[in-house]
Amino acid sequence: MFKNSKGSVPVSCGCKSAIEHWERNSNRKAVFCSVKGCTKQAEHGGHIINCHGNASNKQYIVPLCTLHNHSSFSQSFTLNKIIEPIPVGKLHNCK
Repeated sequence: MFKNSKGSVPVSCGCKSAIEHWERNSNRKAVFCSVKGCTKQAEHGGHIINCHGNASNKQYIVPLCTLHNHSSFSQSFTLNKIIEPIPVGKLHNCK
């Protein structure tokens, strides 16, 4: 289970945006929202945290639609099986 992060760690790795950071490091194109059951187009690289059990507050990025990326969306959610959350921070495929 995941939820939107309260406050986002800036993408400071050289990628132009959070969604570009996800695409570069997942080797996939962001097409649809990552929330299980949502069929809307991905428009943002959303900052999320794992909220299952004793998870840390480490932030990850996944593609999200505008509704699920909005700060008022506070529900926990499951990701589609094919989505890999990408850690925030400079990674191998970053610029």
